[in-house]
Amino acid sequence: PTVINNFFDQMEEIIALYKIKPWNFYNMDEKPFIIGFGGRYIICHKRGLLRATQTTAGGHESVTVLEAGSASGVFLPPLILLSGAKGTIGRFRHIADNDTLLPGARVNFTPNGYITRENFSFYIEEHFHPLSLKMMRDPDEHRLIVLDGHDSHLTFRTMQFCYDHKIHVMCFPSHSTHLLQPMDVGVFSPLANFYKQQVLQWSRTSMRQKMRVCDFFPLLHQAREKACTEKNLCSAFAATGLVPLDRERVLRKLPI
Repeated sequence: PTVINNFFDQMEEIIALYKIKPWNFYNMDEKPFIIGFGGRYIICHKRGLLRATQTTAGGHESVTVLEAGSASGVFLPPLILLSGAKGTIGRFRHIADNDTLLPGARVNFTPNGYITRENFSFYIEEHFHPLSLKMMRDPDEHRLIVLDGHDSHLTFRTMQFCYDHKIHVMCFPSHSTHLLQPMDVGVFSPLANFYKQQVLQWSRTSMRQKMRVCDFFPLLHQAREKACTEKNLCSAFAATGLVPLDRERVLRKLPI
């Protein structure tokens, strides 16, 4: 309880001191995905019959999606991190140029599909900052990001950029994101479930095809349309006691 209380004490102080508004209060986190999946799954039909079905197999390539959403229920377009060299970005130019498929999303690359310090600096400077700037209602407003303390997040370059642009950064206490992080509490679980549903649906019409990276984008888009909603995000901020501020919602969940 002491760690949680200290976190909320600091949160309340920052919000009051810098007059943080809900539309400037963001949670940011990464969600890993696998391109396709393989194996045998039991599918129950309407008549109650069970049969084993071989699903589509992908290359099991890891993809990381960076999501940020505000306490007012607005999701920013995601940054999608793919494994590979930067020189291949032209293959996915249709994402940046497409107004209906993941509008506003950007693609970047990482050696193994997981986020690096360079990826996160790019995200903050080139993606989050300009997009969240448009959400501000006054140029003098401050922004607040709450996120986990992953090593890639806390570099001097990123912290200096945030300081220079009135972006405050708070890290959740260790081992508390299942209680305090809105993305974990109310967004990523339905997002993962809807993505699995989209992959299953895709596999039923493409049983002999190996899922490719380019197939991932429309499936992610469809899953985000269902999971990344204003209702889910606002409910998640409320459930974690962040907006409205209510630490008791979290403290009640702690073991006595």
